[in-house]
Amino acid sequence: MFNLDVSTEKLENLKKLLNKENISKKIIGKSADGSITILKFNNQIDFERAKQLVDVGVVAQANLIHANPFSNVSIGDTPIDWCADNGSPDGFDGLISGDAYYDGINSGVVLTNNIDGQLGSLTWQKSYNFEKNIYIRTTTYAGEGDGADGMTIFMGANTPLHSGSSDNGALGVYIDEYNDDTIKVYFNGNLANTTFYANETLDNETFRLWELLWNGTDRTLSVYMNNVLICKVDVTPWIPNGDYIGISGVTGADNNYHLCRAFRVMSGNPWLAING
Repeated sequence: MFNLDVSTEKLENLKKLLNKENISKKIIGKSADGSITILKFNNQIDFERAKQLVDVGVVAQANLIHANPFSNVSIGDTPIDWCADNGSPDGFDGLISGDAYYDGINSGVVLTNNIDGQLGSLTWQKSYNFEKNIYIRTTTYAGEGDGADGMTIFMGANTPLHSGSSDNGALGVYIDEYNDDTIKVYFNGNLANTTFYANETLDNETFRLWELLWNGTDRTLSVYMNNVLICKVDVTPWIPNGDYIGISGVTGADNNYHLCRAFRVMSGNPWLAING
């Protein structure tokens, strides 16, 4: 009923700590690559205690990646829950802009083709309350070109088109394929903190899961790629300048094919981002 996904590599350390606390659990499965083990808790008391141990750092070495990232707190507007399996995002109040288009054959929104000089986006207009915790989850694909430029997951923008570091009031995570496969967080056109390395090729023609957790209390943004924390960045004093939230792709003198297959936004639990 209550599940936590944990690093299999550190599972034994986690089990010892949970046993010490008399927390009942059982293993119910593993990820396809075997790196993640799913623990099931039959009651909420044990589940909440396990989360509490993680929150205070007692089992930080267990490298908890996920529990249920959602909460039932209102974020001021309706959630977003679109997947290409359900058809075009037009039917889910999504807005396709610029060079982007829905491709039913490849099941997703093509943000850019592998053509130079393109900019396309998939967005929603939502009046979200950024004093709350907001969770974004999207699945992307990039490649089939000559290596540029990237995609941006963004919120609080005043325009549906966002080319990475452009100043449009957004808080954006730029997935930079051209510059050494890096992740960059921008707000109002400024690079926040530093550049983070993905440590893998970002345009190698595979699907990737991206998750962002905006913490409205401490004004931080945590970024996960395929269940691994890439960074947690303080973006104070970012103030949203608009109500567009979504994802865009851009090409320049070089290009890549960029695809978004799913996009989801809900209220989030702040304890998701424990590794930062």
